Amino acid sequence: MTELFRQRGDRAAEFRQYVQDSTDLHTTAPDSESRGRLRTIKTKLAAEFGAFMKGVEKLSDTTAPSDLMLKKGTGRKRALARVVAATRAGKLERTHGRKGHAFFAFSILHPRDAILAPNPRLSPGESASRDQSTISVDYLSIGDIGGGPGIETGSWGLDVTDHASSRYLQRGDDNLESAIWQAFRALMAAPAITAAKDGDLFVPAGDGVFIGQLIFTQDESDGNPGMLFRCETWIHEDMRGENQVPLAAARRGELLLGDTWLAPHCHRMIIDHGAKGIECVPSRDWVAAGSASDHVPLLGPLPDPNAWV
Repeated sequence: MTELFRQRGDRAAEFRQYVQDSTDLHTTAPDSESRGRLRTIKTKLAAEFGAFMKGVEKLSDTTAPSDLMLKKGTGRKRALARVVAATRAGKLERTHGRKGHAFFAFSILHPRDAILAPNPRLSPGESASRDQSTISVDYLSIGDIGGGPGIETGSWGLDVTDHASSRYLQRGDDNLESAIWQAFRALMAAPAITAAKDGDLFVPAGDGVFIGQLIFTQDESDGNPGMLFRCETWIHEDMRGENQVPLAAARRGELLLGDTWLAPHCHRMIIDHGAKGIECVPSRDWVAAGSASDHVPLLGPLPDPNAWV
């Protein structure tokens, strides 16, 4: 599934200001050598993602989703082996084995065009930043995807712009894929209350941090609210200022960002409390054992449809 997201109106001004401020971080474009290395990496990732999605398409015509959800023991192991063989480059991130509710969630890097929908109200400079091609982390959830067996794919909360990737290759090393995975897992392990934070986040990646913001979004395909961390640039540890504190992991027993706003659509639920705000609640089977359930932050009220940009 290819998704386009519209950014929520009450954070649009903040994002525009962020784009303006962030120009100080990258007034000089990354060098041609870094951009060339990025093209090579994205060509490889595109081939892996294409094979992954072909495998997903084949699985949709099999009994694998219901076998994973309903069977136990040998039957489930055989179904999982078929899924792993079909998806190849996918990484198994999370499982739940309760019979009748079992699922398996995989991740994959997806080189893609801009993930944010075009907005004619932005200036040319703002649009150039917004319209960049990116590398996103995508998910495949197979088995119980909420109310029955099935398959769901989509974006999994992290979007690394080409500028940020090129900066990493210019200032860091060649291990861009490892850096993106490190950032993804740092976001998943952050406390859920991070969703209520405005301003820049500094997410550990390699020998430095990706700099960006959590953007409150709406999926144009189904209208679902969601959240996305958009990496605008990368700086080496030596360049990081005293106030640019890397994102820390949640404390033991604390609900995770990856359990709530950054969980796949099929494993979370949005509750609208009207003027009090909105809440993102994970499905019972998605939450890691030992996580608290009373630390889900309320965000601002949902705007009317005309407020999305």
